[in-house]
Amino acid sequence: MSMNSKRSQNYQALLLVGALIMPCSASADKAKAAEYYESAAALVSQGKPASAIIELKNALQQNADLLPAHVLLGKVYLSEGSAAQAEEAFLKAKLLGADKTLVYSLLAQSYLLQSKFQTLVGTLDHKGLPRKDKAELFVHRGHAYLQLRDFEKSNDAFLQAANLSPQAADPIAGRALLLMHQGQTNDAKKLADQALLLEPENAEGWNVQASLAHRAGNLVAAQNAYGKVLGFDPKHLAARLARVGIYLDLQKIKLAEKDLAFLRTSFPYEPRSLYLQSVLFNQQGKQSDALKNIQTAADVLDELNPKVVSSNQTLMMLASLVYFDLNRLEKAEEYLKIYIARFPSELGARKLLANILLKSGRYQDCIKILSPVVKQDQNSPDILSLLGRAYIGLGQHDQALSMLTKAVELDGNVGNKTELALSQIGVGNKGLAIELL
Repeated sequence: MSMNSKRSQNYQALLLVGALIMPCSASADKAKAAEYYESAAALVSQGKPASAIIELKNALQQNADLLPAHVLLGKVYLSEGSAAQAEEAFLKAKLLGADKTLVYSLLAQSYLLQSKFQTLVGTLDHKGLPRKDKAELFVHRGHAYLQLRDFEKSNDAFLQAANLSPQAADPIAGRALLLMHQGQTNDAKKLADQALLLEPENAEGWNVQASLAHRAGNLVAAQNAYGKVLGFDPKHLAARLARVGIYLDLQKIKLAEKDLAFLRTSFPYEPRSLYLQSVLFNQQGKQSDALKNIQTAADVLDELNPKVVSSNQTLMMLASLVYFDLNRLEKAEEYLKIYIARFPSELGARKLLANILLKSGRYQDCIKILSPVVKQDQNSPDILSLLGRAYIGLGQHDQALSMLTKAVELDGNVGNKTELALSQIGVGNKGLAIELL
C-alpha cells in the first residue's frame, strides 16, 4: 500500500472519529450550559446579580444559542440599570426566535432608559400580542411619545392601553403625567388619585403626586411622595433623581449622599446622577471632585446620539448645564436654542443662554432673549441684572441704570452693586458710583 493511500485512510479514519465525538461534545456543552443557566437563576433569586451575570456568560460560552440565558441576562442587566447591555441581550433573544411576549415589554423598558424613544415607537409592533402584553406596550409607547412631545399620540397610546386593560392603574397614571406636562394640574391630580384608588401601591401614580407637589414648591410633601414611589419601586430613576434635588435644596446632605450612593451603584453611567453629585461636591467645597464628575457626565453625553439628547427635555437641559460648566459654550448654546424653541416659557434656559451671549459680547442677542420674559417676571433680579449688563455692553447706560437699580433693590447683590456703580459712572454720577463701591 502506498504512503499516499495510507495517509488517505488515516485522514478518513480521523474524520470518522471526529464525526463520532462531536455530537457527544456538543451535547456535553449544552448540558454544561444548562447547569450554568440553572446556577444563574438560583443566584438571581438569592439577590446576587453580578454572580448571575458571570454564570450566564459562562452558559452562553458553552451554547451561544441558549435563548433563556439571553432573556435572563437581559432581565438582570435591566434590573441593574445597564440598559444598553439589556437591549443587546433581548435583541439576540429576538433574533433566536423568542416569543414577543418574552421580550417586547422588556425591550421597551430598555429603550426608555436609554431615551431611545423613536426606536421604541418605530420598531416594536403590538400586532399578535395577547391583550395584557399589548396594553403594557401601549403604556411604554405613551411614555415614549410624551418624551417626544407628541402629546396627541401619547394620549392615544394611553387610552388604547386603558381600553385593553380597564382595571390597570398604569395607563391612567400615564395620562395623569401627560396632563401634568400640558399644565393641566387639576385634571392630572384627579387621574393620579384614580390610579391610586385602583392600585394604592402604583409607583407611577405616586410619582405624579410627588411631581405635582414639587412643581407647586411644596418640597416636604414632594419628598414624602417620592419616598412612597421608591418604597414600591426602589429603582424608579426619575423619583430618585428628583428626591436628590430636593435634599440638596433643603440642605439634607446626608440623605442626598445616601441616594447618590444608590444611584452610583444602580445607574453608574447616568449623567443626571453624575451632575447632581457634582452639585453636592461644590456645596461641600470639593471643587476638584465636582469637576471630575462634570467631565464624566460630559463624556457620557458625548457618547449619546445628539438626536437622543435633543428629544429629551431633561437631557437637553442637563447637557446645556454640563457644557456650560466646562466652558464648552458653543455646545451648550446649541442645545439651549433647541430647548428654548420648544419650551419658550422656561426662564432658567433663557438665563443660561443670556450668560453665554454676554460672555461672547453679543449684547443685542442677549436683550432679545430676555426681553420677552422680563415682562413675564419683572421681579427677577437675575434677569434684570443680565439685561443691565447687556445694556452696559452696548453703552446704553440709562437703560442699564433702570434695570440694575431695581435688581439691587430686590436682592442687594454685591455684583449687581458693582455693575450699578459702572452704569452710574456711564451717566456721569461719579459720586453715587463711589458710594456704591
